[in-house]
Amino acid sequence: MSLSSLKKSKPSVSNKAPVSVESFIDQAVSYANGERIDTTLSNVVRMPDKTPGGPHKKMRRATFTLDEKTIEKFTLLSEQTGTARSKLIRLWVEQAMVETTQEVLRQELLY
Repeated sequence: MSLSSLKKSKPSVSNKAPVSVESFIDQAVSYANGERIDTTLSNVVRMPDKTPGGPHKKMRRATFTLDEKTIEKFTLLSEQTGTARSKLIRLWVEQAMVETTQEVLRQELLY
């Protein structure tokens, strides 16, 4: 290790907008209470959505093959909604299950 590695570097976080002490405390209290905070109006990081099963719910990796155009659309949808791509897939699967169950029930009622 040389002395050049000890050279002071620029901080990775930059303050874009000053925040008053009162505003900071109010945002911190809201954050601690789990309330959603609009990140466009504040410097506080948004709380993640609470999913059933809590943070210890087991997840498994899955691989999908998609063409470039679909990947671009998928990424754009994720950015526009602010929802992670994996969560979008979970929501779509859940929605498909509900629709399929409803369709099966309708078919059973017809026969």
